[in-house]
Amino acid sequence: MVEAKGMSKRKRLSDSMMIPPDPLKKVPKDFATITENSGFNVLDLVVCLSELQRIFGYGFSFTGPCEGSIELINCSRELWISQAQMKKIQYAGGCSELRFSLSQMNKESPELIFLDNFRRWPAVDMIEDDNVIIEKILSTTKYRSDRFTVEEQRSLLKKPMPLRLRENYPYYTWPRWVFGVFEGLVLQRVNLKMLPAAQAPDA
Repeated sequence: MVEAKGMSKRKRLSDSMMIPPDPLKKVPKDFATITENSGFNVLDLVVCLSELQRIFGYGFSFTGPCEGSIELINCSRELWISQAQMKKIQYAGGCSELRFSLSQMNKESPELIFLDNFRRWPAVDMIEDDNVIIEKILSTTKYRSDRFTVEEQRSLLKKPMPLRLRENYPYYTWPRWVFGVFEGLVLQRVNLKMLPAAQAPDA
């Protein structure tokens, strides 16, 4: 097919992708502050990631790099990096992950070890009572009982989890629009936590 003169050529995409790479190049500055000030905890992160998995079907890993991260399993790198760019960094990265600040935690942190060993993510409703969600988590994740007792798991779910996340494009990041959905889920969870009980939405 011959293109007419003056017609701009479309960028060639991977045969398997219908959209161009769209990387998250900057985590919003106030993201960590909002989650920290609201008392965002491990339970809240489980709720948000469970919903993210329901939407996109991704799995998650948390203990890859030394500082720990939220890595999207089964998320094609072609959603955020071109094949040409990937060739330039093929020995230095290319993971669909956002890393935690090393000052916050590392891959040996109990919270990340706990999350990394979920065998199945629970189906939970964001507006359910926290105690109901905790029981669903404990009954459906089939967590490895030799790592933490049930009481230790309950305690871990209540631990603070401010999301001090960082990207480093082109070495590692998420697709921008996947982060947008995640950010929306986190902010909705924060909003629900901050609502007075009398204003909470009906279940």
